[in-house]
Amino acid sequence: MLNITAIRITTYTAQGSFIFETDFRTGLNIIRGDNAKGKSTLVQSIFYALGQEELLGGKNSKVMQSCLRKQIRDDEDNEITVHGSSIELQISNGVNEVTLKRSVSLGDKDDRLIEVIFGAALSDKTVVFKKEPKYLHDAGGATNPEYGFHKWLEDFLGWELPSIYSFGEKETKLYCQLVFPAFLIEQKLGWSNYLATSPYFSIKNPKKRAIEFLLQLDISEFERKKRAYEAKLEEYKKMWQSIYDEIRYMVSSNSIDIEGINRSPHVDFNSNNANLIVKKETQYTLLNYIEHMKQILQIKQSVDIPTNAEANVHLRQKLEETQQELQNLVDEEEQLQGSLSIEHIQKKEITGSLQEIEKDIEKNEGALKVQKFGADNLDSCMAHDICPTCKQEIKDALLPLDIHAIPMDITDNIKYIKEQKKIFSAYIDSINNTMILIRNSLKSNRKFQEEKIEEIKNIRVQLIADPRLPSLIEIREQIRLEEEIKKLQGYLEFFNEKLLKISELSEKYNLECAEYKNLPKKGLSEKDKEKLHSFTLIFTALLNKFNFQSCSIKHIRISEETYFPIIDSLELLNETLRNDSSGSDFTRVMWAYTLGLYLTSKEYNANHPAFILLDEPSQHSISNKSTWQLFNYLSQLSCQTIVADSFNNSNQVFEETTHNINCHLIKFEGRLLKNLANRGL
Repeated sequence: MLNITAIRITTYTAQGSFIFETDFRTGLNIIRGDNAKGKSTLVQSIFYALGQEELLGGKNSKVMQSCLRKQIRDDEDNEITVHGSSIELQISNGVNEVTLKRSVSLGDKDDRLIEVIFGAALSDKTVVFKKEPKYLHDAGGATNPEYGFHKWLEDFLGWELPSIYSFGEKETKLYCQLVFPAFLIEQKLGWSNYLATSPYFSIKNPKKRAIEFLLQLDISEFERKKRAYEAKLEEYKKMWQSIYDEIRYMVSSNSIDIEGINRSPHVDFNSNNANLIVKKETQYTLLNYIEHMKQILQIKQSVDIPTNAEANVHLRQKLEETQQELQNLVDEEEQLQGSLSIEHIQKKEITGSLQEIEKDIEKNEGALKVQKFGADNLDSCMAHDICPTCKQEIKDALLPLDIHAIPMDITDNIKYIKEQKKIFSAYIDSINNTMILIRNSLKSNRKFQEEKIEEIKNIRVQLIADPRLPSLIEIREQIRLEEEIKKLQGYLEFFNEKLLKISELSEKYNLECAEYKNLPKKGLSEKDKEKLHSFTLIFTALLNKFNFQSCSIKHIRISEETYFPIIDSLELLNETLRNDSSGSDFTRVMWAYTLGLYLTSKEYNANHPAFILLDEPSQHSISNKSTWQLFNYLSQLSCQTIVADSFNNSNQVFEETTHNINCHLIKFEGRLLKNLANRGL
């Protein structure tokens, strides 16, 4: 919980200090002050001392009133230069009481520094309490457990703010500045919409996340689990792809294919079906091919190596055959290069067509939009289906004018073009896959060419070698076979090692997938729905109490999608209540929503701090009777509420809106800040 127990504002000038101090009590506190006399200064000081000035539109002291930063007027309306100010706010969480002290444009103190005094320093000035400096609006302010002020405030309130996701899919914290707008309503923007003063933090659906936290909805935990599973599955997928790419890179230039493993995790993966396949005159598994090569080597090693003279009998014929094989490979390379060029051209053409299709989609969607917006009623060429350039008739489709068939309307045309886009996109994917296969074939082809060139070179060397010596080609062939077997055995060991890792990943991936699928299909649990139903009952009862008149209250409910009020009837299906309410009635809606949020949280012992501050709640000339109903209801709540209001600078309005209401009145005559010397202190 959060309770404010006292505040002291001190402004330093060359003519002495200007001070305001007061206490707050449990229940309803009403701050009454005439316009332009300091009421806003007091309210803003509360925001500022709590580190919530972003709700006022900015960070640090630049959002604060001029009387705290630049110039102040005394009761005689004299202007006095201000050197800076300090704000001390005494707060309680129901167990501990502390005092927060923060400077405003004081030269020796940075605005981002807040001093936490561990005790009621404003109430008991005889005790010297322990102090700790904290900082905010800088890296770590919401997470540093030792010096971060917002982290300290989170702990002080007994909160555990959840991790959520930004638009960049990065995990971040639900900052307390996104939660406070639900119960700190400032007068300028605060009454314009629900949680209207929420700062921007590049966070997805920040208002929803704040309400989920305050009501402690299960969906918040569900979303966290869902994101965690998705992140883990994506991590496994990247690890799998990395291992697959390592294997592919190792074997890609050796005419070896991977069988039984896809590049991404797949449910039908079975390590027993995973193999490396060697493509020669026939196909072998790598293990079988190694055994085949060992048999060939064993046969060669079991006989004497022939002399060059004995081997040369067939070498000239072998030379011609090898040269022909090399030429065939060169011809094949040219064909592959030609095929690759054709695929490149096709891809370029299809990409160009796809770009035109996307332009057509954009054009047609734009035409459909302006048509829906009522362009038929506009006095323009387009409104009358006449081209503004050539002045010819537009048929709602891009067809030649001499074709007299009835064209598709814009909606059907958009559907048709989008289907074309899918086809062309699939065609480009197919071309990309074909180009990958061609490039792999080229890579293998060039390796074979290198082998044939080396073989031709060796034959020629042997043809001119001493005929009495052992055949160089036979010796080299045996050495080549030994090296090839050794290399392929290394491939096999590497593959088996990676296969083991993929098998382990597959088990983890499938387990995570199963648990992910077991998550609720819909985010809201039955308990969540119960809470939102209760919120609806409380909210509509408050609307009735505050005399809401814009529509039938029985058609209003709290949306399970947005958590905001909607009208759910045959006439107005899921229209936001804000769009169908008068100005004063929407103020009543804001009252009911703000109080309903607290009451629902209280009913389910959730996370609302049991504190509400309303600055000028009587917006849009709302009736005194309705305002009295609000104040009377606030006075009966079991939480601290603070209302700041000018009451139109009228004693009559004040009497009518607070008659017989139990409250603690904080009233100041003249200006809020008084010169210490003039007070005789």
